[in-house]
Amino acid sequence: MKFRITNENIEGYNTELKIRRMNYDQVVVNYQNNSGIKTFKMNEGELVSEGEVDDIIKKYTDLLKIKINRGTSALFYKGIIDSIEESIEEVKSLKVLNDFTKSTSKRGIWDKEILIYLNESYPIKIEASGRNFREDSYKFNIKVLEEAEFIEMCHFNIGKLKNQIGWRERQLNVYKKIVEKIEKESNFEQNGEL
Repeated sequence: MKFRITNENIEGYNTELKIRRMNYDQVVVNYQNNSGIKTFKMNEGELVSEGEVDDIIKKYTDLLKIKINRGTSALFYKGIIDSIEESIEEVKSLKVLNDFTKSTSKRGIWDKEILIYLNESYPIKIEASGRNFREDSYKFNIKVLEEAEFIEMCHFNIGKLKNQIGWRERQLNVYKKIVEKIEKESNFEQNGEL
């Protein structure tokens, strides 16, 4: 897949660059003239497809919120879409709400649980498993969640996120107090007030 720079204020405007890595909000590309790698935000350009898997990623960029291990092919994303369409219905839109890796073995075998809101209509839970460097090993078990079960999961995740935000805010305050203290002491030293 390639990335075309569409922001006129960025050097290399309208240039297509080969993507090395990407997630849902940024891409890492091989920069022009072998000058190394560079990171761009997704909104600074557009994805340029080079095949069927790229088409799926481009159409459903929210899939990139699902973390895959090194050694897991992008075909994993195609497998998700194909499995949903085979067992439920055509995918028009999706939102990845949660992605949890349940286990990873030393032999590269992994299990994931993915919560997706499908077609702005209903939630599905996907239990996925596979093995690194084995594209034929991906298995998907898809279940449409009952409304009560989904709401319970949402409440659990909302509580979890609130706790994480609270912890981060406390950490932020600790850093701010330390910086203020150091800057205050530094000002006293500069003014000869020690």
